[in-house]
Amino acid sequence: MENFLGGGVAELEKAKADIMAGRELSIAADEAEKALRAKEKDVETQKKYMTDKIESTIRSRRVELEKSHDEVIHGASKRLKEAERNKKTAKMDAVNARVKNETAELVEENKHLNRENKDLFKQWKMPGFCNTSYYYAMFSPRHAHEFLIFAATVIIAIALIPNIVCLLLNVTTAVKIIIYIAIVVFFLLIYFLILLLTRGGAKAKVVEKGRPNRDQIRANKKKIKQLAKSIRKDDDEEQYGLGEFDAEIEKERSAVADAMEKKAEALKAFDAETAVEIKDEIERENVPIIQNMEQEAKDLKEAALAKRADAQEAATAITENYQSYLGDKNLNPEKIDELIKLFDDGQATTIMQALDLQKGEIK
Repeated sequence: MENFLGGGVAELEKAKADIMAGRELSIAADEAEKALRAKEKDVETQKKYMTDKIESTIRSRRVELEKSHDEVIHGASKRLKEAERNKKTAKMDAVNARVKNETAELVEENKHLNRENKDLFKQWKMPGFCNTSYYYAMFSPRHAHEFLIFAATVIIAIALIPNIVCLLLNVTTAVKIIIYIAIVVFFLLIYFLILLLTRGGAKAKVVEKGRPNRDQIRANKKKIKQLAKSIRKDDDEEQYGLGEFDAEIEKERSAVADAMEKKAEALKAFDAETAVEIKDEIERENVPIIQNMEQEAKDLKEAALAKRADAQEAATAITENYQSYLGDKNLNPEKIDELIKLFDDGQATTIMQALDLQKGEIK
């Protein structure tokens, strides 16, 4: 290229053609690399699709398998609970029957004593209220629980109720005191009136005559409660004839255990065999596609490398052949066209002159 600067339009046209060819080679290399990146992305997408499909298929098949076995386990568990419930009901009925049978005498005695007291108070034309636990606690207390009822009633009547009434009334303290005393006197009058009407004269003996029956009824109730508690705490179930229920419960327990064991075995076999088969099946379908895509990517890579090498070679040649003469700013077709125009206009006869005119060194 020693005579390049002394050349003319032909040399510039060749430089233009070489630069345009180099540009086209660079563009082609860029496109090839773009196509390669797209193909590599497609390969990764296809691989991810295969991996995701393997995982989702195995997961869904395993869930379906678990669900089918869980339904069997649920059915067996439901039957087991029903059998246990039936046994519990049968035992409860048997226990209640035993309680009823073993306390029958005491219950019947209490009924008889109740009738005696009822007839007694009716004979003396005394109200049924006199034959109640509360009446005896208030007007003839003898036992600890009766004294407690009496004390609680007194506190309510002479302390709680009067105080509440006074707190609710918006009156002077003096008026409140009067009201308080009036309420207490009112309750005392009622109490002594009932006492006079029901305990006066021979009626006092009637109340006392009814006391032994009431005490016996209370003692019998205590015995009934103790007997019932003892019977219900008895762990011996043989006396109730619950063998058929026990057999049914054992049968359903075995069914639940068998179903759970089968589920565990099925899941173990699935993980060891079925999951591998699913994986192999999906891979047989997708691996060839991936391999073809990888081969295409390999071919595209080779083509891209070749085109990039050609573009690099062309760029190197342009640099070596033209850059030192034309400078960086003139290494494009547009600038070379400007230099050629100087020849066409007759202003330059050599490339050197055209460059000097371009720089303004020649006017």
